[in-house]
Order: sequence, then C-alpha cells, then structure tokens
Amino acid sequence: MGSAEKILVSGAKELGIQLAGAELEKFKLYSQLIKYWNEKINLVSCPSEEELYRLHFLDSLMCRLGFNFRKNCRLIDLGSGAGFPGVPLKICFPELEVSLVDARKKRTEFLQLVVDKLHLKKCAVIWDRLENLGHKGEHRGIYDCAVARALAPLNVLLEYAMPLLKQGGKFLALKGFNIEEEIKEADWKR
Repeated sequence: MGSAEKILVSGAKELGIQLAGAELEKFKLYSQLIKYWNEKINLVSCPSEEELYRLHFLDSLMCRLGFNFRKNCRLIDLGSGAGFPGVPLKICFPELEVSLVDARKKRTEFLQLVVDKLHLKKCAVIWDRLENLGHKGEHRGIYDCAVARALAPLNVLLEYAMPLLKQGGKFLALKGFNIEEEIKEADWKR
C-alpha cells in the first residue's frame, strides 16, 4: 500500500469507515482517471497523489460526520465536477442511490466514464443546471441528503438543495473555515 492509500485508510478509519481492498482498488482507478482527464479538461488542482487522496477523497468522506449513510438512501451531489463528494461516498457506501449533477457536458462525460469504469450501480449522472433541477418533478422532494463542495455561497446552495430534499432530509455543504459571513447571509433564523 502506497502513502496515498495509507492516508486515505487511516483518515477513513477515524471517520468510522473501514476500507477494504475492493474500495482501495476503486479509489486507485478513480485517481488514474482523474489524472488522465485532468490534462484534458482541468478537473481539479492536485499536484501530488497524496494531496488528491487527502484533499479530495478524504475531504469528501467528511460528509460521514453529518449524515448516517444507510442502505437505499438517496443522495444528490450538487455541482459534482470531478465527482466530489459523491463518488468517494458511493465507493464507501455502495448501497447509496447517488445522482451526480453538473452543468458542464465534458464533466458529465467524465463522470459517466467513472461510473462505468468503477462499476458503480445505482449511480446516475445528470447534465443540467442546478437552478433548473428543483423545478423538475422527478427530482423534487425525493432525496434524503444533498451534498455540495466548493460550489457557491451558502444562501445560493440552500436555494438549490431545499426543493430536492424529502421532508426531514439533510443538506451538507463542505465549506472552508471562514463560514460565519455566509451563515449570516443565508439567514438561518427564518
């Protein structure tokens, strides 16, 4: 096991996620696909494999702290881009029903390739704008959890996520450390 895999295994263990050989193989293939396609369509910033595993894969798994990913749970990844956090979550929780959404055609083509090559079942790729998705009946109020990472200000993300969630559903926004101003702008008291 290389140093990148060790970072992922040890970090995942701290989050209560046990990674076996099958999951690690999927992460390895995913890493190779990202590296290859990153040269074509600039998916992510990751100078080294260790940083890819720590800053993108492990960071995506932090969602585990905010939601109990159980069998047959429906998850939507808003603005999935290179597949973060949806693909790492799907690898670790294969029973999840995942929808990966992005407005850029080339990114959705990449995501479909990832889904196919990693044999991710119950994983859909949606090419659409987030502002349109909440108006479509097939997506309104059906998801148990919505996730977003490095996409938009919190108040905008809430407008995208809320129509998609079931009653009692959760929205997880992976944000940086300076979130206080975004929380004020989102006006959580309403």
